[in-house]
Amino acid sequence: GSYGKNFTGVVLVPYGDPTLFQNLEVFNSRYNIPSGKIQVQYFPSPPRTFPSGWISETDLDVEIMHAIAPEANIVVFETVNDNSTTLEMALNYIVTNHIGDVVSMSWGGPELQVYDPFFHSVIKLASRMGITLIAASGDSSIVEYPASDPYVLSVGGTSLFLSNGRYYYESIWQNSGGGESVIFPRPLWQVGSGLDSLKGRGVPDISMDADPSTGVNVYSNGWLGMGGTSLSA
Repeated sequence: GSYGKNFTGVVLVPYGDPTLFQNLEVFNSRYNIPSGKIQVQYFPSPPRTFPSGWISETDLDVEIMHAIAPEANIVVFETVNDNSTTLEMALNYIVTNHIGDVVSMSWGGPELQVYDPFFHSVIKLASRMGITLIAASGDSSIVEYPASDPYVLSVGGTSLFLSNGRYYYESIWQNSGGGESVIFPRPLWQVGSGLDSLKGRGVPDISMDADPSTGVNVYSNGWLGMGGTSLSA
């Protein structure tokens, strides 16, 4: 279909993958997906090393975004390291220059360690500009930032069950991150949503398949079965 026409998605990821385009080509031909409009930008300079975990993360994020919205422009915004300061400066650049309509952030860390007022101000600015920020809620039972920010769409994980290749049902994936923010009070739009015992902002907002055993095939210098809230985000 023509999903993603006139739309730009940004994948904000540390380090990136130097063989992204070769991997994408194999993925596209296996699933008969058109090649698409994908470009890479480095912030603030190209990385000198490429840790293997971030290579497969980049391939997952880009291949799945492209599969879901094959007509979309995708900007893969690769930072020189995975420090939260570097990532928030990169997000600031993306937002102030309106690089895309939606930004996918498949990373985060313990809320109290990663949150800072500047990070929050950049996220609020994105909201005012109509840019949707999507963050993975994490793959352990802690509350992570930026997913806990009320101006972010936080995405948790389910296990997906099919019957004869069709949707059957979903249940909560046991490793999905989430819980109650200790920084942000419960926003008005979470009142009366079955969360009335919460004092803090509840995480996540929505969930999708993230269980690696019901996940996706990704080509990252070889075929991998992958999942995690990175997939759902």
